Amino acid sequence: MILKKYNNFVKRFILIALLIGIAVPKENNLIAVTTKAKGDVTFRAWDSKDFSDLKPAKVLNDGDHIQTGSDGFGALVYLDDKSTIKIKENTNFDVKGTRGEDGISKRLMITAGTVKVKIQKEKNSGFIIETPTSIATVKGTEFWLVTSADGDQVFGLEGMVELKNIISNNIVMVGVNETGVSLSTGDVSVAPTNPVEVPTENEEQEINEFEIQFEDTDGNKKTMKIRYR
Repeated sequence: MILKKYNNFVKRFILIALLIGIAVPKENNLIAVTTKAKGDVTFRAWDSKDFSDLKPAKVLNDGDHIQTGSDGFGALVYLDDKSTIKIKENTNFDVKGTRGEDGISKRLMITAGTVKVKIQKEKNSGFIIETPTSIATVKGTEFWLVTSADGDQVFGLEGMVELKNIISNNIVMVGVNETGVSLSTGDVSVAPTNPVEVPTENEEQEINEFEIQFEDTDGNKKTMKIRYR
């Protein structure tokens, strides 16, 4: 229900923005919106070199960059099917997506960190995560991915994940309660999950208020505040 309100809110905001003259990105490039941002979480637009604090209800474009510090975490939801990405501390990634007839073809390019991914089953657009070591390809799946200089771990929670090591081109399939490991040496393997190794989610209540900062056509900075039940 909350995610449905996010999706409806974004559509209404874009319509209002167009009517009152707020500068917004082209709709075809809009792919996701942030639903959480806590602690050290920063954002860089695809066409900029400058970072700014990331806030909830930030509409994301194809190619935008997000990073979290040691006390940061966040979350985003894709606009087509409510697939979600939860982001833990010390994570850096580009959020990418291409719109097509079957929805948004989703892709994350992660250089370091930890994310929890839940991709909905009803869409056929698929989802790919690229790291310096691996490519994880999924559809209708929930899992954790942890990436570092040594390689990657995929903890399967639901469905299947295809984990390919880009150095050796070897592939394993990671299922529920399994952990796939893809190393910078080219080795790749899968084994039963050790529960103590699975990342944990940050316990935070869902937000019920948004603030959106923008500039009008005269260059005046304004803030729009939205509350929901």
